[in-house]
Amino acid sequence: MRGKFATAAIVGALLLGVATTQSEANDATALRARSCGHMEFKPDPYGAGGLITARGVRCKGARRVAKKCLKNGKKPSGWKVRYVGGKVVFKRRHAKINVQLAGAAPPGMGHCLN
Repeated sequence: MRGKFATAAIVGALLLGVATTQSEANDATALRARSCGHMEFKPDPYGAGGLITARGVRCKGARRVAKKCLKNGKKPSGWKVRYVGGKVVFKRRHAKINVQLAGAAPPGMGHCLN
């Protein structure tokens, strides 16, 4: 009887450890940085664009937030926006979006940062 209990306890501990590591792996995957491609904010010969990288948010949402701010000049609600070393950084809780700017300043950047 004692051997069966010990075996059951060991198997239970192993299963608990596997469940914990899987949930940690899912959290790490959700917060990995992903490249969301290039976006043009001002299509002309001297246009403005940027490379978008997102963490903790899907690319579709990251592109929507960047477009709303940098092209239309409207600050997205719930996001902190700042300009750091050639990048526009959006932060909200565990989510972060970086837009590495290239070319001229985007048309709505001044309105969005204020």
